[in-house]
Amino acid sequence: MKFIIPRIMITLLKIIEVTGFYLPVLANLYYQVFYRRRLTNEISQARLRPGMKVLHIGCGPFPFTAISLARRGYQVVALDNDPLAVNMARKLIRKLNLNDKLQVWEQNGENAHVSDFHVVWVSLHVFPLSSVIQKVFAGLKPDARIIYRKPAGLLAKLYPATELSFKMPTQTSPGIFGSETGLITKSSTDKKEPLSMETIFDLSQNSLITLDTVKPGFCGRISSLPEQPLLAPLGLRPGKEITVVSRAILGGPVLTLVEKRKIALSRTLAKDIKVQGIRA
Repeated sequence: MKFIIPRIMITLLKIIEVTGFYLPVLANLYYQVFYRRRLTNEISQARLRPGMKVLHIGCGPFPFTAISLARRGYQVVALDNDPLAVNMARKLIRKLNLNDKLQVWEQNGENAHVSDFHVVWVSLHVFPLSSVIQKVFAGLKPDARIIYRKPAGLLAKLYPATELSFKMPTQTSPGIFGSETGLITKSSTDKKEPLSMETIFDLSQNSLITLDTVKPGFCGRISSLPEQPLLAPLGLRPGKEITVVSRAILGGPVLTLVEKRKIALSRTLAKDIKVQGIRA
């Protein structure tokens, strides 16, 4: 069952993406609902800089992620092992005049040569996800990063488990049909060895995330927040440590702990507060 459901989902997504090729309004709606905010957060986590090369594994017939990155000026290569998806994606790239920024290749993610890339994106519907991530990591150059998406919520019950050899802190997208975004950074001491317990998420001062995207238990430091006169008296100031205690369902408030004081923040306000993770 855990292999049948994902394949059904992949088929449905491909139908939606192919339809989006012919109906740009549908494609734009799909992007706004499922990709826009997620990609903004992922790009912040990945610490992309001008001139960086990006690889996207599992791009599909309408490579929303790769197109969005190319439009931001990055050099992108997108992979998919489905020849029909690759053919459709190439037609779309030509249609959007992005040939100088984005290439699409037919290749299995497990066999990808990743040493020339600064960041590798791995899509949710790449199988086998765990194996692809570990093989990508083994081929990364020092300081390169992996952004990957894994099932969460109800999807975690329907999809095969993502099992790597270390514990993975994640930021979770809202909604029962959500998924988690993971970030792995290969340090200069990792070389080409297998993943280890020492490989952890790099939530450094250059990798900022918004407070509404993190899970309960997250501990970080406030980097920036809106200019509202009531926030500073509550202890909400840049540089202050903040812990997420809980998040109410259905877009309810985020309960935080700052200087031993519990503060409930609306989800809208939490979206405007940027934080950086603190390593344990």
